[in-house]
Amino acid sequence: MNETEKYPYTNIKQHKYMKTLKLSSTNCKILGVCGGIAEYFGIDATIVRLLAALITIFSVGIGGIAAYVIAYFVMNDSKIDTKQ
Repeated sequence: MNETEKYPYTNIKQHKYMKTLKLSSTNCKILGVCGGIAEYFGIDATIVRLLAALITIFSVGIGGIAAYVIAYFVMNDSKIDTKQ
């Protein structure tokens, strides 16, 4: 039994119908994080920006800003083609 038979889900190839969470290059105000999240879920970016602002206000700035910076580094850039 080879590795792919023992662990069939460890080498998942990205199919064309799978959505990926990417930074938005068209709907961005600062870095494109909120726009990318909005495009992924198919909602208006203003709603995501308002939620991000509320999280930042209620966490006294630290939680919201930290989440935004982490999301920026984790999300793929939409300008870079990830297909090989």
